[in-house]
Amino acid sequence: MKNPSVYFIYAFFIAALVILFVNDKNTKIQITGKQFFDGFDQNLTQIARNTHTRSLPDTFIPGFKSNRTVEFYIYEGQGFNFYEDCFEYYGPNAKRNPPMDITDRQYKHAGSFKFLEGIENHPWRVRDPELAKIFVVPALLGQVIRRGKCKGKPAKKMIQDLVYKLGRSEFWKRNNGLDHVLLDTDYRIEGTDRNLNQIRKYLKNMTVGHHVSYPLINLNDETGLKKNFHRDPRGCDWACTVLVPMNEREIHPETSLNYEDFKNRPNDLFFMGQWDDRAGYRTRTQISKIIKNNKFHSLKYIYTNVKQYGGLKDCNFKVCLKNYKCHCKSGPPSWNLYPKLLGQSKFALAMSGDNAGSTRYFDAPNSGLIPIFIADQAFTDALPFISKVPWRDFSFFIPETVNSDDLAAEIRSIVNSDDRILRRKFEMLMRYRDELSWTRNPGKVGENFIEEAWDRCVQPFLKIVTCMENKSLRQLFHLFI
Repeated sequence: MKNPSVYFIYAFFIAALVILFVNDKNTKIQITGKQFFDGFDQNLTQIARNTHTRSLPDTFIPGFKSNRTVEFYIYEGQGFNFYEDCFEYYGPNAKRNPPMDITDRQYKHAGSFKFLEGIENHPWRVRDPELAKIFVVPALLGQVIRRGKCKGKPAKKMIQDLVYKLGRSEFWKRNNGLDHVLLDTDYRIEGTDRNLNQIRKYLKNMTVGHHVSYPLINLNDETGLKKNFHRDPRGCDWACTVLVPMNEREIHPETSLNYEDFKNRPNDLFFMGQWDDRAGYRTRTQISKIIKNNKFHSLKYIYTNVKQYGGLKDCNFKVCLKNYKCHCKSGPPSWNLYPKLLGQSKFALAMSGDNAGSTRYFDAPNSGLIPIFIADQAFTDALPFISKVPWRDFSFFIPETVNSDDLAAEIRSIVNSDDRILRRKFEMLMRYRDELSWTRNPGKVGENFIEEAWDRCVQPFLKIVTCMENKSLRQLFHLFI
């Protein structure tokens, strides 16, 4: 039997539609994606959060494949040439506006252009827009804003051209952009840059692939993770968010890694990142104190801060890697060691920081490390494709706690888990990591995004709008019951 509160929400929603039906008898109903999802989320967000993890199966069916397709159309031509202008240009302005290089490809927000590369020749792509269910807007907004200009054209002008073309597209007008999608994990698109002012009204109706649901937290708030963003109160100013992976560094792409290789890695725990006094980094700081107090006992670890904090000494890896007891300040130059150190480790400590997400969530499986999540919001607000990727089957999840003794004991217990458990985790990790890898299989990651965008955002919304336009309350009722 369903929870009575769910029936109450259904009744409330249907009553609201009846009012709309009566008061708008002769007028076609107009509603933006942002207006609908905001109102609907206010009622259902808490219920969804309470049931989110319990609604998923513990084990997925290996090898299951669906025969369904989601045809998509990619806009082309003037106003949409972001990729060509920013990453294929080698003309006279190349020194001032360099084309894509290895630094760009390793950048944590590089998934936006890898997405376009991956779906370029995807079998779901159609050249006739009349056949498309979804329209892909190939706008690399974060990249353009970060660079300032591409091919000598300022970011503001590029976005103006994009807005001009979208505003005159018959396919945008057909559903007011509700079937349009864009993928960009860069925080710069979260409403913080003035160059976005002109495109905000279009983003409001779009589905956006992003690396977090609630992007910007108040790092100075004592609760650490909240919806009051420290950069801009608007946060994600679009209709619907589909969680997508951040770009993993192009490291350890081998497919032949096996469990024996994993077991023979000399280091147990790995983390290289940043932490300080701000509440958003409290778990990272807590682990640092656990190490200082020697609560990991015999475990080996590489745990370094890229900035000076708490009296950490500069890393001397020639010394600390002899017994794998590295707790120090690594600094930017040591990022060159990052791939090598990852490849020597078994487990990655996955903790939130600036927001619920982290690129380490994807560096770890890409490099064959089993993630240990100590991030309460990760499963609901940062881990992508949970309907396809069985995160719980290849990861460990520990609740955040202020009790450092309990936390240290939990981590020690995981590292010393029964061999059968670790083998199973590792095998599932190797089976599913390509679903999350912009390096190995960008086409598959792009497909996962498009499919989830259609299932969870675009299709339900279009059905609701169609029913509202046709005043079919009975049909609307059956959508939700």
